[in-house]
Amino acid sequence: MAKPDPKAGAESRLCRIIERTTQRYALKLARGDASVRADHDLTAQVRAYQMAMQEQEKRMAEARKVLGRAGVPLNEFLLYRNFVRHIDRLCRTRTGRTLDLLIQTAILRWQAYGLDRKILLTLCQEVFGMEFEK
Repeated sequence: MAKPDPKAGAESRLCRIIERTTQRYALKLARGDASVRADHDLTAQVRAYQMAMQEQEKRMAEARKVLGRAGVPLNEFLLYRNFVRHIDRLCRTRTGRTLDLLIQTAILRWQAYGLDRKILLTLCQEVFGMEFEK
């Protein structure tokens, strides 16, 4: 008897989480608890939300790989994950020179929390494709 693939189980669990989160978002839109697009196309808005969740999870998976290669202790993963989420939000809401300045500021901020600058820069490079001076 073949053993179940743990990655397949994790992926299906992740799909269920994204699906549940998307359903909750759709309910919030229907109740009026969340902002609706100007064109009131709720289906397209929910679909865009779901795609954004999937992209964010891809970035988080890449960040976990980077952190694992860097030998980051598990008790520090949460801090680095929050850094990745911070940068992800900046990338979704800003562009150009403003984005660069805000990311450099974020790196300094998260360094002040005790995170390693070299790892933060590696995350920016490998997860988001952004190069900054070390």
